[in-house]
Order: sequence, then C-alpha cells, then structure tokens
Amino acid sequence: MTQQYLENRTPYLWLKWVTTLMAIAYALMFFGRLIANRATFHASGLDGDLAVPGSPQAMIALCFVMLVLSLWFLKGRAKVAVTGVLYLALLGFFVYWWRLTSEIKASIGRSVIPHTDRLDNVWIGSTMLDPIAFLVGIVMLVIAAEVLLTMGSTKNHGPQIGHGAGLPGTNTRI
Repeated sequence: MTQQYLENRTPYLWLKWVTTLMAIAYALMFFGRLIANRATFHASGLDGDLAVPGSPQAMIALCFVMLVLSLWFLKGRAKVAVTGVLYLALLGFFVYWWRLTSEIKASIGRSVIPHTDRLDNVWIGSTMLDPIAFLVGIVMLVIAAEVLLTMGSTKNHGPQIGHGAGLPGTNTRI
C-alpha cells in the first residue's frame, strides 16, 4: 500500500519526471559536446582518443543517469533514499567544479579568467544548462527529503479507495 501511495503523490511524480527530463537534456548536451569536440580535434589533423574531459560534467551526467535508474527501478523508501544520496553527490560535483574554477583563478592571480563570460568564471567550461541543472538538483533534493520524511507517516492509513478488501499486511484481494 505504501508503494501505491508513493507512486500517486504529486511531489514524487515531480521528482521522477523532472529528474528524467533533466537527465535526458544533460546527457544529450554532455555527449553532444564531447563528440563535437572530438570531431573538431580530429578535423584539425590531430589524432587522439575519445576521452572524457577533466571537468566534473561527466560525473554530473552519470549522477543524472543513475538518478533516473534509481527512480524508475528501485522500490519503496530505498528509491527515495538513494535518490537523495545521488542528488547530494550531484551537488557535491557542482561544488567541486566551482572550487576547481576558483583554484584556476587563484593560480593565475586574477579574480576573473580572461576571455570568459560570467558563467565560465563560476564553472569553467559550463553551458547555460549547468545552472539549471544545479537549481534542479537543489529543488529535487528538497522534494526527495520531503517525500522520504512523509513516507513513514503514511504507512498505516488503512485501505484506500479502489483497493478492495484483503488480508492485512498482504497483497491478497477478495
């Protein structure tokens, strides 16, 4: 009954679908840029392997893919708990990326990196999708925490409309 209740809750549905759409957009952006950079590198006559760049975008994309897998395939409280941990990891990679950019600015002795825009001075090599992904990460972490905290209080509310009668604590229906 808790699983059916979880699947029909509006905050959970927002968590599931916004995460899925953000993961698709971020993965397409990341791999599109990776392939375009490889094509540019190859077109210039240089030969090299297709390597994941040193930016944390690869790990952010991986976190989004793992978030989608956990939201669609895990069950019950584990689903939301794993989602919360993965959103914390995702936000941690954004903080790590910000620290790397700050260290680059400190190593060149400037408060801004020359020939970059405002966004690249926060996360070097970022796109307009990155701040959106960061905000989505914060909002979805809050929603995951809210869903996880309210799951325990909704455990024994009795049968819901349309569920029919059955033996308590089992999945049998009469």
